[in-house]
Amino acid sequence: HSIKALVQELQDPKYGDYYLYFSNILKKSMIELLAEHDEGELVREVQEFYVDYLVVNSHLFHFGMTPESMPIYMAGHEWNTTALERCTQGLGSVLLSLRKKPTIRFDANSSMSRKLAEEVN
Repeated sequence: HSIKALVQELQDPKYGDYYLYFSNILKKSMIELLAEHDEGELVREVQEFYVDYLVVNSHLFHFGMTPESMPIYMAGHEWNTTALERCTQGLGSVLLSLRKKPTIRFDANSSMSRKLAEEVN
């Protein structure tokens, strides 16, 4: 949604310069899309800050997901694709901000944990 809004803004700019800061990783395709629509070369800076999660205390964080706002799984214990993407992005952000490359382990009997492990890896 943010990229779409920025594309619309760059097509009809209200300001002379733009400095863009994102709270997680941008896909290469997103950066290319912004560049294609920045015909006036108004974007001066694009930065990624890996803070796409909420810190509760020194040992606990969460992604702001609730069963009401975003159910994690669908019938048959398969990931809701939006929830899987959000969890993957959030865990990636946590790992990048902590500068950690973990060994990823999961319950072999859980297709959901396997899928999340594969996506994060």
